[in-house]
Amino acid sequence: AAGGYKKLVFTPDGTKLLGGILVGDISAFAPLTAVSKRPDIGGLSPDELMAGQMPKVDDGGDGTNLGDDDHVCNCHSVPKKVIREAIMKGAHTFEEIKKCTKAGTGCGTCIRTGPQPKLLAHTLNQKGVEAGACKALPFAHDDIEDLAKARQLKSYEELVTHLGYPAAAADGDKTALGSVLDRIGGKPKGEGLDHVAQLKALKDDLWKFVDKMNCNPILVRLAWHDAGTYDKSKTAFGERGGANGSIRFSPEISMGANNGLDKAVKYMEPFKADYPLVSYADLYQMAAAVSIEHAGGPKIDMKYGRKDATGPDQCPDPKSRGTAGNAGLPDAEPGPEGAFGCGATDAATHLRNIFYRMGFDDKGIVALSGAHTIGRAFKERSGTVKEGYGESSGCPYTVSMPKSCPIRNDGGYGVGMPGGKSWTTKWLKFDNEYFQPAVYEEKDKDLLWLSSDRCLHQDEGFKQYFMLYKDDQSAFFRDFAEAYKQLSEQGAQFEPEAGVTL
Repeated sequence: AAGGYKKLVFTPDGTKLLGGILVGDISAFAPLTAVSKRPDIGGLSPDELMAGQMPKVDDGGDGTNLGDDDHVCNCHSVPKKVIREAIMKGAHTFEEIKKCTKAGTGCGTCIRTGPQPKLLAHTLNQKGVEAGACKALPFAHDDIEDLAKARQLKSYEELVTHLGYPAAAADGDKTALGSVLDRIGGKPKGEGLDHVAQLKALKDDLWKFVDKMNCNPILVRLAWHDAGTYDKSKTAFGERGGANGSIRFSPEISMGANNGLDKAVKYMEPFKADYPLVSYADLYQMAAAVSIEHAGGPKIDMKYGRKDATGPDQCPDPKSRGTAGNAGLPDAEPGPEGAFGCGATDAATHLRNIFYRMGFDDKGIVALSGAHTIGRAFKERSGTVKEGYGESSGCPYTVSMPKSCPIRNDGGYGVGMPGGKSWTTKWLKFDNEYFQPAVYEEKDKDLLWLSSDRCLHQDEGFKQYFMLYKDDQSAFFRDFAEAYKQLSEQGAQFEPEAGVTL
């Protein structure tokens, strides 16, 4: 597929699939994983498997090409028969299946691009249950739209073929689907709405997206890094940095500090397409504010109307802040010669060099650092930990079934993509756990604590605020909301000048 990459590894005689890599189109992940667990590749040649052919198995007619014991959800090793039994017993939506079986609460691939929709559609029709938009597509309208966008499906026929139960297709389905077909066909969801109405509708959609994807931390990081290049000594738009959406362009998105954020940028593109009157800068900042509030954190007094950077020429020069090649973003640890990018040899001085440049004081530094109460570090991103992407590379708190489960603020299941290492045990819940002795005393080897964290409770200037937030979560929320609002507005150019509030 265009923009995709597939690599499969076989035994020397070509009779068994050992593993592989899929990038872009990952719809074959579940069936290929199932093939890799079988003794052979079902009489096919490696070239045929590479070309997309699959060994035929008795899938009961559901179109999944998976047997009863094959896993639909590989994060939790949930076989197809377990999910089908849950559906037969009354789990008629993806959320109900999650609660009964855990399937879909990990990376979510089994739903977004995997076989779970076809299994659900087939089983409901076999059971005679009418649910969702129509018999052929027995899912909620929002789910159909999300699945279509994830798989780049553009028509009713494609929806039914890839997601639904074709035998139940009916003439009235297109009417029942209503505006969903318009939107997946390219009609913006916000068409006909003014700027303020688009902002309000966008906020609702972002909440639903975060709730489904468990992607709060990466959206906060995207907005933080877009805004965190601000330099109060510079005046020209773009050159001064700040929240202007420039992070979507190279060279900014390619800086080492932004490793992995291209994923978040891609997450946001469908929202920008649906709400074209909303700037990228506003979109990124709203996504972060929604993510913080969804995780149980403070509601931030945001204003909107930010002007967008229009091209790479409005990205700050990566070396313009005297911090190596990160345009002034902070380092977690010093380099191999013992110095941070700004030249400081200790973390406290480094943080002050970075944040004072943006106009923050010690209180703001500690408050904003508290955002590490959610999220993780990955070997493939910061390189500060040995834990990386995936179930096998995580630690006990970041696998698909963490030992601190549930980790969400609302008590729901899910971790998003498993892997990495977190600062806190409940890293999808925004609270003051980051400031607690169980974390900063570094007795739990499964939690992350870096030089830039350690200095916050050791440096006298920082320590007073760190200990305040340890004892008083409301003080942390108050100061964080104030500091984040400042971060999200500095360097931005608003139209109208006073901004837009909701």
